[in-house]
Amino acid sequence: MAANLSGTNQIGKLNLQIPIRQMTGLLAQQVSSAVENSGLFYESHLQQWANGQRSKNQLSMEPQARFGAEQVISEKA
Repeated sequence: MAANLSGTNQIGKLNLQIPIRQMTGLLAQQVSSAVENSGLFYESHLQQWANGQRSKNQLSMEPQARFGAEQVISEKA
């Protein structure tokens, strides 16, 4: 017999009442997104951008891609 557990989770400025099982899925998505944009895979993301598999906007979400005005890259030369 499974317990119907629920908890309070604060995401941004929203307080959500969601079941524990759904919280684990939400947490997994947030961790995945944080790792994806952490800069850990920046070099492979640069390669994907060069091959047309990743947009400049996606690349700009990573810490290493915070360019100064003189270093701005364009999609097509």
